[in-house]
Amino acid sequence: MLLLSMGDFNIDLYNSYNSNGNFHGISSDGADMLSVCLSGRLLPAYEVPTRITEYSASLIENLFVNLELKSNVVVVEDLSDHLILVFHLHVVTEFNRPIKRKIRVTSKNSSNRLKGLLSSSDFSSYLESSDPDVTADFFLNRFKRCFNNAFPLRQISRRNSMKPIKPWISPGLLVSIKNKNLLYKAYLMHASEANLAEFRTYKNYLTR
Repeated sequence: MLLLSMGDFNIDLYNSYNSNGNFHGISSDGADMLSVCLSGRLLPAYEVPTRITEYSASLIENLFVNLELKSNVVVVEDLSDHLILVFHLHVVTEFNRPIKRKIRVTSKNSSNRLKGLLSSSDFSSYLESSDPDVTADFFLNRFKRCFNNAFPLRQISRRNSMKPIKPWISPGLLVSIKNKNLLYKAYLMHASEANLAEFRTYKNYLTR
């Protein structure tokens, strides 16, 4: 049976050395947490820091699982001050079918169609009710019907699913995002004022 526990536990499990070269082991809370997980045959998937600052490194997010992972990595990305944990766990089920991905078709014509549908809809009957819940339900149901009609869900092919969904994400912008991530990784690997300034300058230019 598959068992896993994951999240931000806020308990540091990272064994490290401080600036003076002295070993810094995990806390008593960390030892207790590991003891409980190991008693249930749950092993930690990550042993490297998941939060790195200019002055510290800690492992407070983790995944505990009782099956072997096909792969697990820590992705360096500056979406927040915590790094991203990615893992691949192969689970065979009776209905192990690929998930068909769908997206909503959005365009200027779709927006105009929604405006037309809303303009032609009769909302007068919901004003006759004195019950606000009934009125809200009527309005939301009518709006959802118009919205789904104007912006239908369409299944996309595997090839198209690899393309950026947002129309403004151009190939050049993807290259710039990759360069930004490389600068962020360089700063985490070699924390210095120069690397931090270079990363922030490039990020501000990219996101302005």
